[in-house]
Amino acid sequence: MPGVAAHEHQPVPPDFWFLRRGDGGWEIGPYERGRYRLRCRYPTEAEATAALFHILARPPRPGPAGGYERMAP
Repeated sequence: MPGVAAHEHQPVPPDFWFLRRGDGGWEIGPYERGRYRLRCRYPTEAEATAALFHILARPPRPGPAGGYERMAP
């Protein structure tokens, strides 16, 4: 959003997904083990937000022994 400064958590949480402005568009990806990993780049914020929502809202799949595990993005 124009005129809005980015918010950075202090201290940085150990793992999270990010949505940020990038080169000519918007980027999403995970921050894990102290590193940002770019997953995808989108031309608009709306497309990036929809993709991130799809990743985060995906239901877990059944895991071994009847438990559940999150699907890898």
